[in-house]
Amino acid sequence: MARFVVVAALLLWNGAALAQSPDPVRGPAELYFLAVGAADHSDPDFNPPVPSHHSAEVVARALTDAGAKYGILLTSSPDAGGGVTRGSFHAALTRLKKRIRTDRAKAPRVIVYIMTHGAADPASNYLFMAPDNLVIEEPLVKQEHVFRLARRSIWNIDVLTALMNFRMDERLSHFDKFAYSSLMSDRLGFAMIAEQGANLLRFNLELDRKAAGYGPKPFDNAPIPFVVLFDNCTDGIEENLVEPNPHFDQFVRQVHSATLDAGRAFYAVPPGEVAAPMELPEALASPGDRVVIRGRSVRPNVGPLAIHLKNVLSTAGNGGAMTVEEFASAFRLSGADDPDDFLPAAPYETPAALRPGVATAEFIPARSSVRGEVERVTASSADPVRCCRRID
Repeated sequence: MARFVVVAALLLWNGAALAQSPDPVRGPAELYFLAVGAADHSDPDFNPPVPSHHSAEVVARALTDAGAKYGILLTSSPDAGGGVTRGSFHAALTRLKKRIRTDRAKAPRVIVYIMTHGAADPASNYLFMAPDNLVIEEPLVKQEHVFRLARRSIWNIDVLTALMNFRMDERLSHFDKFAYSSLMSDRLGFAMIAEQGANLLRFNLELDRKAAGYGPKPFDNAPIPFVVLFDNCTDGIEENLVEPNPHFDQFVRQVHSATLDAGRAFYAVPPGEVAAPMELPEALASPGDRVVIRGRSVRPNVGPLAIHLKNVLSTAGNGGAMTVEEFASAFRLSGADDPDDFLPAAPYETPAALRPGVATAEFIPARSSVRGEVERVTASSADPVRCCRRID
């Protein structure tokens, strides 16, 4: 029970501090994005591959057309033996943050799109997205393995808290590479509790050391509104990880509440369900969206959230700006009761309330003739990372 409390305490303390920050900067939005497609999995259970790179490319093109200033497109390269790893994902997210600071953006906004296979706990909003080099061994994930899986996967809580913690203030740049799962232990029983306590103590001492040089309160600068699109095909985890432990259940709900007052999180399907890729509808496809398969130029199969994003951006009409809540509301309703079966089913959304100042901030900028920059990163995977076999 204590193993859950040590991480929860840090998350809730940090979330409370950040919640005191002022509203986002007003003015024309400067949109940045990270679009990730992992499709070259080492684990045979994740075959056949999903068209992740096509989805990420479609999303990157759509956001650039919508006025994004800069974005990173991170995809696998099966022909070169490369794949998206946990490390390459977090490195790309850190690179995006550094670029925003380098640009000295006045009103930055961030969209993160991820498509890969994943495992989700139907009893919670935990999602463990599989890097290309992750191999989940038997037995399938159980309660005792959940922290190990979080340390080896792209964990939705790591992604959300990475964006919650992000500020323009250089004094907080040490948070850029930090993932909460790094505080977790691979050990079992009392040894795990002891190690996590030691990890937390070291982390807090380091925070205290840095805070001594902060001067004025470092959290007194505005949050950066964000939206994360988890476009994942998910399998259910066999053992319920949450309900048997009320402290863990409370931790899950409080963490999501703390992370989502400055942003939104959308999932292709509820945890444990399967998201089926679909052919990009003709009405939403731009000329650049077509791909060549077996010598024919066709519209690609992409993830449901990639289709929803294209549809929402098309509703902007004459290219006018959209606030965070306008974008989220359009996304929330996209595909709901679609009479022509034109769109996938409406996305799944984590229940949370945006701060009023965030909700009314401009998010999607008014379109202009200036085309933003897209940095293409082809990931190179390391040796397979194995998880969830009991370590005695």
